[in-house]
Amino acid sequence: METIVSSFFDAMAKRNLDEILPLFADHVDWYIPGNETLAPWLGRRSTKADVTAFYTMLWQHTTPISGEIFHSMTQGNVTLTSGRFRVKMLQTDRIYESLFFTEITVENNLITKYRLLEEGYGLVVALEER
Repeated sequence: METIVSSFFDAMAKRNLDEILPLFADHVDWYIPGNETLAPWLGRRSTKADVTAFYTMLWQHTTPISGEIFHSMTQGNVTLTSGRFRVKMLQTDRIYESLFFTEITVENNLITKYRLLEEGYGLVVALEER
């Protein structure tokens, strides 16, 4: 369980989709709330193809600067994680920094549920044209 979640965060840090996709079930309950008009990678996903589309869009629009995990707690098959990240938004050249919280559910050694909460107003400001 914790190995799956650790592998997920390690693969994300490397931006390695070939390592990320095998960690997910064929059908996933994925949701990242936010302004989907400004950030089309946000929203609901349900398949590995959707997860691929998420990372493709996200990585086309951002350059990572830093990220760190503060805490991670597992109860049963659910892991809650908190941390912070900084990225450069390529369309505006602005830096977006946010705390984040994830909820990841693992069943049969695959991620079946993924939630990410981040600071939405800061993302809007970072993406808005001036």
